[in-house]
Amino acid sequence: GCHHIAHIRGPNVSTAIATYSTLQVNQGSASDMLTANLILNSGLTPALAISATSLQFSVGQLTPVLSFAPAPATQSYGTAITSGSLDATASYGGKPVAGTFVYTTMAGPATVTLTAGTTTLPAGSYTITATFTPSDTTTYTTATASAPLTVSGAALTVAANNATRVYGTANPAFTGSVSGAVSGNSFTESFTTSATMTSNAGAYSIVPSVAGGDLSDYAVTYSNGTLTITQAASTTALNTSSAAIVPGQSLTLTAQVSSSTTGTPTGTVTFYDGNTLLGTVALSSGVASYSTAS
Repeated sequence: GCHHIAHIRGPNVSTAIATYSTLQVNQGSASDMLTANLILNSGLTPALAISATSLQFSVGQLTPVLSFAPAPATQSYGTAITSGSLDATASYGGKPVAGTFVYTTMAGPATVTLTAGTTTLPAGSYTITATFTPSDTTTYTTATASAPLTVSGAALTVAANNATRVYGTANPAFTGSVSGAVSGNSFTESFTTSATMTSNAGAYSIVPSVAGGDLSDYAVTYSNGTLTITQAASTTALNTSSAAIVPGQSLTLTAQVSSSTTGTPTGTVTFYDGNTLLGTVALSSGVASYSTAS
């Protein structure tokens, strides 16, 4: 430690200044006895023979210095607190001080005592407090130190599977998967799409979502599926206005086009006499008619 100064009188010197650099402390219940071996450093000649002097003084308890920095300072939800995150040390004057540590943190309204390899915390930011109790409670006081710890959300992947249906039919029951859930957590997956029964043939997104009481502890990644709507089959019935006619009599050809599922087909109907094109007529309410007197 530091050097202490004493004033010393000898036979040939009115006043000499000496310092002590070696201390021996004898502990007592009420006070300590300090024995200092004084070393004359004034450079005077002749050297003075100095006898040891005892001084009595009171010493308060010493406060250990704590070193505490969790490693790793960030960990994923669902991972138990590691011993490296609960690894504080105590020292005084550069020398270790024996004792025990208790680690605590606030998780919501409750104080949680942390145990390496066992305790898990919800996702969030925490302040861990290390409380040190020395083995020698006469010499040393208890001490505390704090350090931050971040628990990040665990990775959760929510995916929708692809699906196919025919135009005019109801959407199928969509399926998907949820992966990355920590043991003990359960989730319910649901799906939405913009496609209705009468949506045109084409590709539509299947959008997944997930619900669960512990969802706030996760970083969620969503993966859409694709609903493919294929064309529906159609049937065409052709009728004539008369089963038999005479030359020059007009005849009306009527085509009735129906969907194999639901809805009314639109478009055109082309009428032929063998390979000879007679005419093309737009469908109206699924019906197209062509009349001729030829």
